[in-house]
Amino acid sequence: MVEEKIGHDAGASSPQTMTRDDIVRMIRAAGRVPVERDTLYNELRTC
Repeated sequence: MVEEKIGHDAGASSPQTMTRDDIVRMIRAAGRVPVERDTLYNELRTC
């Protein structure tokens, strides 16, 4: 999920969106391998 709206509608002040690169960087920093998947969870590509 890239955009977070519900919390912001409730008044949150954190950033509302993240770039794809930011998400990939966070996944790698957690020691995981980022994988892009489709809506059926089929692997499209490893990032």
